[in-house]
Order: sequence, then structure tokens, then C-alpha cells
Amino acid sequence: MISRFLIDFSLECTRFQWWRTPRAMSIELFYVLVIFSCLVFSSSSGLQQDVITNSSGGNCLLERSDPGSATAINSSCSSCGGVYLACRQLLVDGLRSPSDGGSSDESNFTVLPPSKAEGHERSLKELAVHCEHKEVGCSWSGELGKLDDHLAKVCPYVEVKCRYARCHGVAIRKDISLHDASCGFRPFRCHWCQLYDSWYDDVIKTHWPLCPQYPVPCEQCLVKVERQRLPHHVEEDCPLTMVDCEFSYAGCKARLPRKDLQGHINTELLVHLTMVNKKLANENVILSRRLSDLEVKMADQKR
Repeated sequence: MISRFLIDFSLECTRFQWWRTPRAMSIELFYVLVIFSCLVFSSSSGLQQDVITNSSGGNCLLERSDPGSATAINSSCSSCGGVYLACRQLLVDGLRSPSDGGSSDESNFTVLPPSKAEGHERSLKELAVHCEHKEVGCSWSGELGKLDDHLAKVCPYVEVKCRYARCHGVAIRKDISLHDASCGFRPFRCHWCQLYDSWYDDVIKTHWPLCPQYPVPCEQCLVKVERQRLPHHVEEDCPLTMVDCEFSYAGCKARLPRKDLQGHINTELLVHLTMVNKKLANENVILSRRLSDLEVKMADQKR
């Protein structure tokens, strides 16, 4: 407003040719000095206020490392005064800027003419800013025009979506690899049968309970064997399966775990031999009787 008043005053002086009189020249010089002093005071106080406001936090991402950079920012972005939201909004369409003296709210934006918008947008893109995730650890800083590219491709603290289509999970970029490695929707093939090919959760929750080659524990000895071989293991191999003594045919009534069978046979060897002899003797008697009966029948047939 002060600069506009100075311009208007100069035009009026030229229009009425006051400069031709010494008194008019003195008056004009006095006003110029007063206005110049006001401008210097206003700029310095405004700059100080701007630096204090932005250094205290908020949405502004402009670098404020030294007063020189702040001056450069104010001179190239006089419309928004370095407010981050306004800068980002302007970069969206290149034709919008907050009204002079207004805030960066949407209601305070005015349309810039195309001739001014291009230069204004270029100036904004060259502003030095830091990443909006600086508070959580991102150390990037650069031009405002490169900030979106940094956020879209590089910044380790931006939330990104899991790369697997079925998954809706998100994580910050620096941790997304850990999520991907454990994601339930990552491609996965059953490594037991090498046939069922799906995603991880589907394989372990749907296929593995049915997979014939998936290792399952024996209910007796807890040894893991393929599901399809479990019956054979229980009947033929499991050391805890209860079995009859091998001399049960001779009359041994012992029934014990398979692992104890050989010990039983070794310790009860004489008993088993006695049982076998007795069994053989009884069978010999039976065979003798049958042989006698057969001889009698054959003799009767010859008569």
C-alpha cells in the first residue's frame, strides 16, 4: 500500500509540474524521505515478524537459515509471504495466489493474470524448503518445485501402499519392505507338495490343513510324518503303538508298546520256547489223530 502511494504521489507531482518550483521540490523531497523511512521500517519489522512466525512451527516449510534467504523469499513471493500451503496451492494450477494481506485460506485466493502467474510460479518453485516430514527424521531439503517428486519417490517417512493388489495395508516407505516380506497376500507356493500356488495366507490357512504331504505329528510319539503316510506310520513304525507279542500264536498274552517288544522277547525267551514246544506237541497229537482217521477211511473204501 505504501509503495502504491509513493507511485501515485510521484505521478501527481509530474502531472501538476510541482517540481518546477523550489518549494514544491522541497515538499516532494520531504514526503519521499518520510515514505522511504516508513518503507524501511515496515520491511524490517515485517521481515522480523515473518521469521519469528515461521521459525516457531506451523505449516511453513521454507528454509529460514539466515536473514538473507528470508529476504530473497519475501522478494520473490510477496503475495503469500512464504506460507507453505499457499505455495503448494499455487503450484497446483500456476494461476492462483492469496489476496494481498489475506491468509492462505481457499476463500482468500485471487486469480493471477497468465503473464504474471508464470513468473510467480517459477519463483515459487525455486524457494528453498525442507521436507514436510522433517519433524520425524527426514533430512531432505531443496527447491519447492522438487518437493512433490521427493515425497512421491524418495522420502522414507511417506506412507505408501503395499505393492500386492489384495492387500490394503500401508506403512512408511522405510518400513514397507518389512511389511512386504511378511504380507499375507504375497505370492506363495506350498513347499511340501510343490503343486498348490497361491498367496501366503491362502496356502497356510486353506491348503495346508488338507495337503497330503504336509508334515503332521503322530498323536502317540509326536514324530512328524507326511499326512498321507500317517496310517502306515501308526501301524508299522510308531514305537508307542500297542502290539501283541510275536509268540502270541503259541499262547503268550503280552501286549505292549512296539519299542518294548524286543526286550520282552529276549527276557521271556525260555517261556516262549516252552510255549512253542507245547504248541507243537498239541499240533502233533491233532495231526496224528487226523492221520489215523484218514487211514481208516481209506481202508473202508478199499473193501
